[in-house]
Amino acid sequence: MLTTSHAILNSTLLGRKTEPQRYWPLILGALLPDIPGFLNAVWKTVQAASNHWTWDDSYYSAAWMPWVDWAHSIPLAITLTLLCLLFRSQPGLYFSLSMFLHDVEDLFVHSIKSHHHFLPFSDYRFISPISCGEPQFHAAFVVPAEWALVVGCCFLLWKRHPSPWLKWGLIFICAAQGFGALYFVLVGQFH
Repeated sequence: MLTTSHAILNSTLLGRKTEPQRYWPLILGALLPDIPGFLNAVWKTVQAASNHWTWDDSYYSAAWMPWVDWAHSIPLAITLTLLCLLFRSQPGLYFSLSMFLHDVEDLFVHSIKSHHHFLPFSDYRFISPISCGEPQFHAAFVVPAEWALVVGCCFLLWKRHPSPWLKWGLIFICAAQGFGALYFVLVGQFH
């Protein structure tokens, strides 16, 4: 799933109008598992001036994948959640629950390029029959379905919160992901 999809979905599921302090930890927890990917993109962009590169030859390399896999570890997110419960940290609890949801959401939409979601207990990779990025695994249906889910969640967040800034942000996310989904369906991949 797209990182913004995780943030919108997790905010819809765990956020409350009466507890706005939940949203920043929820958003940060939804973003954290994808930070190694963002760092890789920045690193490769800096290197792009001198070398020819592709996403696959760096993101899926031995140098980056341990960071990506550990960031998507379901046992790690559960351990962090239990520690936050033990120490009664509300922000930490929402952060770790959002990480956990991100990991579980990704588990079901990654095929060949799936993560090792069960580190440190297992190197097992669940190969989903559907994918949000691999055309041969029905991504042409998954990507628009993800966008529709995001639009529905944005509608709920729109009704839940009156802030004009938030509403403009939701419009931007829906439009950007809609154009991305259309591009993916027409071209068949994002790169």
